[in-house]
Amino acid sequence: MSRFVLYTRKLHFMATAILGVQLVAWALTGFAFTLFDFRVVRGTDDRAPVVALDFASVRLRPGELVPDARDVQSVRLKMLDARPVYEVSVAGEPRLIDAADGTAVSIDEARASRIAAKAYRGDAHARGIERQDDDGKAVWVVHLDDARATDVAVDATTGDIAWWRNGTWRAFDVLWSIHVLGYVDRHSPAHWPLRIVGFLAAMAAMSGAGLLLSRLVRRFSIRKTQTR
Repeated sequence: MSRFVLYTRKLHFMATAILGVQLVAWALTGFAFTLFDFRVVRGTDDRAPVVALDFASVRLRPGELVPDARDVQSVRLKMLDARPVYEVSVAGEPRLIDAADGTAVSIDEARASRIAAKAYRGDAHARGIERQDDDGKAVWVVHLDDARATDVAVDATTGDIAWWRNGTWRAFDVLWSIHVLGYVDRHSPAHWPLRIVGFLAAMAAMSGAGLLLSRLVRRFSIRKTQTR
């Protein structure tokens, strides 16, 4: 047995011994991902269509919203809770202003509940709500009473939908967490434990391929010798 084959076999054995459980987990979770309907995972068909802007209710121009327009970085007109509002970014801080009367609009618990319920296509109501921190941003997490147990996160500053999760998404998330070592870091798969495991998996695959190639070459050589 050549040194190459000996060392390759040792490398393959060590890599697969260390990664055996995770390799099985990758195979099983990878197969499970193919069974999901991703429109259900994302809640695509559960989301209500975007409400058209009610321009007839807009009474103010953007220039009338803030005393010094030089501080304004962006202005966005949108529908929020059945009313047209301006989202004005001043010095990097977004503000909501009613486009009809110029009053400040805040995203409180009641308004967040209405926004989440209206974002759902069909009949759904808020059965609970809580305020959370989502990567440095405050959101209202509204728990709907629909059949999919949907949770809708409403940005506590802008009123936009931050994320949308349901029972199917949570099942997918558990499998994805196992797939990318989420029990080490759930915020991002770009962490060193996963890189190390991925590197060892690549070594196991390449060493296995090398052993297979070596065996095929050896068998071919034996048969060629026998035919002479």
